[in-house]
Amino acid sequence: MAGLFKKLWHDPVWSKIISAAILGLAGAFYIYFGGWWSSIRRMGSSLAAFAWASTEIPNWLLAVLITCPALVIGTAGYAFLAPTKILAPWLSYTSDVILGIKWRWRYGDKGLIYELWAYCPACDLQIYAHNASAYHVVDRIVYYCEDCQKKVAEFEMSEGALTNLIERTIQKKIRTS
Repeated sequence: MAGLFKKLWHDPVWSKIISAAILGLAGAFYIYFGGWWSSIRRMGSSLAAFAWASTEIPNWLLAVLITCPALVIGTAGYAFLAPTKILAPWLSYTSDVILGIKWRWRYGDKGLIYELWAYCPACDLQIYAHNASAYHVVDRIVYYCEDCQKKVAEFEMSEGALTNLIERTIQKKIRTS
């Protein structure tokens, strides 16, 4: 049990949940044993009486009429004053022909390449790596286009090694251009 608690405490989300629960319990004990319940009850009933009291217009309606424009103005102010994200020019670089294959990809939050897909450079059909090795110890993959009925490229490496090489080539082109 202690190991589980220690693991949860070091988790970024669960540590905040546990600390909020501890602070909430401490606050509840303080309110209960400090005799604050009667004061809180009086404040709540006073607030409810004020909200339901009536002038020419009911106070609850005034609160709604004030809150809605305040939210709209606040949201508009934030949208106007919030810093805009300036996109780096390299973020538009999302496709290229590398090693005879057309590649397309996306960038993640931290600029990492993900969803790297291969396409036939002639007809743009998505193609996949197929194991072409006669031996299990030798890595050899082939990219074959079913639409063009031709072998697009062949590599003496695993698919993971080729993916790594393509990602590094993309990063090199970003750095050098």
